[in-house]
Amino acid sequence: MTRLGFLFILILSANLQANTITPVVEADSLTLKHSLCEYGRGLTVIETIKENLDKQIVNYLTTDAKAQLSQHVESGSHSIIAAINLEKSAAAIVSGQIKQVYQDPYLQGSETCLDASVKLTANLPQSNTNHIWQSRPSLNFVYAKGSIEGTNEAAMQQAQQVAIADALQQSLNLLTSSAPQTLAFLNAQQMQKFKQAAHQKLTADYKSLLNSWRVLNQYTKANVSYSHLLISIDTKTFESKLFDLIKLITDTQISIKSDNLQLSQQLKQLFTKRKLKVSPNNNAQLQLNASAKMIKVNNGYQASIEITAKDTQGRTVMSWQNDPGLLTVSNNRQQTLNQLLLAHLSVPDNSEYITSHIESAVFDIALGQFN
Repeated sequence: MTRLGFLFILILSANLQANTITPVVEADSLTLKHSLCEYGRGLTVIETIKENLDKQIVNYLTTDAKAQLSQHVESGSHSIIAAINLEKSAAAIVSGQIKQVYQDPYLQGSETCLDASVKLTANLPQSNTNHIWQSRPSLNFVYAKGSIEGTNEAAMQQAQQVAIADALQQSLNLLTSSAPQTLAFLNAQQMQKFKQAAHQKLTADYKSLLNSWRVLNQYTKANVSYSHLLISIDTKTFESKLFDLIKLITDTQISIKSDNLQLSQQLKQLFTKRKLKVSPNNNAQLQLNASAKMIKVNNGYQASIEITAKDTQGRTVMSWQNDPGLLTVSNNRQQTLNQLLLAHLSVPDNSEYITSHIESAVFDIALGQFN
C-alpha cells in the first residue's frame, strides 16, 4: 500500500469516528441521523458515501452506542433504548433488512455531502426466507463479531478467526432455515450433529468461502480482544460445499448379503421406504449380513433371524436378532419360513429398530467422511 493510500484510510477512519450521530428518541422508536462528506463529484462518490454511512452507523451501534445514547435522552425515554437490540439492528443494516434513508446529495466546497437517517424499533423485521440469496446472488454480506482473552496482536487475530467462524455459522443457519427440505431426512439430534460437523468443515475451508472481509471495529477491554467484521461470503461456493457434505450422507450406500432371497428383498424394501440407498455390489460403505433359518422347538418350528451391519473397517455398528417365539408353525418348509420372515419384519417394533439403527449407522459413517 502506498503512503498516500495509507493516509487516505487513516483520514477516512477519522471521518467515520468524528462525524456526529444525532439520536431522536420517540415513544416507540429511535432515529439516528448523521452525515458524511467526501472529496469529488458524481455517482461513484455518492455510492462511496452511502457505503461509508452504513459502515459508520454499524460501527456506532456495535461499540458504545447504548452508553452514549443514555447521555443524550431524558430518563423517561430510556425504556425504548433498552428495548432495542442495537447489535442485532446493526446486523440487520448490514444484511439489508433495515435500510438507511438518504437525502439528496449537496455540495460543500469541493466535497459532496449526504445526510442519512435510520429508524430503529424494538421489533426487528422478519428474515426473508430467501435472504441469503439477496440482491446479489453470488455474495452474502454478514456482520460478525469475535472475542478472545488476551490483548496482544495474536489474540486480536484469533478474535478475527472467531468472528469468521461466527459469520459462517450465521450463513449455515440461514441456508438450512431457508431450505429446510434439504435436511428434512435428519432427525433433531442428527440435525444438530450435522450442523456442528458442517460448521467445523466449512470453518477449516474458510479461505475458499470468503470473497473479502473488512474490520468494522476492533478494540481491547478488560484483558479481552474484540473484533467486529463485515464479511462477504461467496454463497455459490458455500452452497456447493454444504451440499457436497449433505451428498456424503444421501449417497452412503448399504449392501445386503443373505442366503435367503426373501429376507434380502424384505430388508431392501424397508430401507428404500426410508430413502436409504441399497447397492447391488458388496463394496458399499455399510455392509449388512442377514441370515434366517428354522429351529425345532417342542411344539413345532420357529424362524430365527439375525442381522449384523459392519462398516468398511469391519467394525460392527448394528446387530439385531428377532424373538423366534413370537410365531410357531407345524412344518419347516421354505415357503413357511418366508411367510414367517415377512411376519417378523412387519412387526412395527422390529422394522423401526432395524431401519432407525441402520439410518443412524449410515449417518455416522457419512459424518466420519467430513474430516
